[in-house]
Amino acid sequence: MSVLFLLVGLILKDFSSVKGKDWPLFITRGLLVAGDFALFFIAVNQLPLATTLFLFYAGSIITNYLYGLCVLKEKLTKQTVGGLLLALCGLVFIYSDGLSSLAQDASIFAVASGVFFGLMTATSKNLSIRYSVTQINIIAYITAALAAIPLMSFQQEQFRLLLPNQTWILFGGFALTTFIAFYAVIYGYKYVEAQKASLVLLTEILFIVLFGFLFFQEIPTMHTFIGGICILFALVLPNISLPKKNN
Repeated sequence: MSVLFLLVGLILKDFSSVKGKDWPLFITRGLLVAGDFALFFIAVNQLPLATTLFLFYAGSIITNYLYGLCVLKEKLTKQTVGGLLLALCGLVFIYSDGLSSLAQDASIFAVASGVFFGLMTATSKNLSIRYSVTQINIIAYITAALAAIPLMSFQQEQFRLLLPNQTWILFGGFALTTFIAFYAVIYGYKYVEAQKASLVLLTEILFIVLFGFLFFQEIPTMHTFIGGICILFALVLPNISLPKKNN
């Protein structure tokens, strides 16, 4: 992904000089990307997938809300609080099968992964007012790639280039879709409040359910339907303007 972002940046010439005071945040975001992937990988290998995803999404949403409130000075209204509660209820319904594993020690890795992802997305708003989306992503993923080298050495993981062509095609497809997704995420966060944007990201779950039904004949359960409805209402509620009371 670092290569893809760099190529796009070179083609568009989408760079500007980085101010010295902004470098710590740029580097921190890259470390958050590396930490997010590493922690999620650890969690998903020790916990049921449903448990990992529930904790990841919950951690990400709550982090965005707190960062938006405390750092970005976003207002916390009845609608945004209602959206948060509906979103969490939706996650509980959709991932109800994994809630029994919440007490496991590895749950902390899933929560931390969500927190890292939430901080990575929310902090982009502090940079997107001065730098392009492409440049923000380039620096983040180059930093993440460099940070991954000692992590791989610590885990004694092997980096193999001799892989079947089918595997390289899958890697390429993953890199391309992830590139588009993260470009869109940072672009969206530039124009949408962090609290509302974190709720929009939950549409990923709805599309997973939809694609599972269309391509793999996976039939959604009643819990999935209820959870999906909760998430849809969570997306709409923060954008509803309540009538002001007349004095």
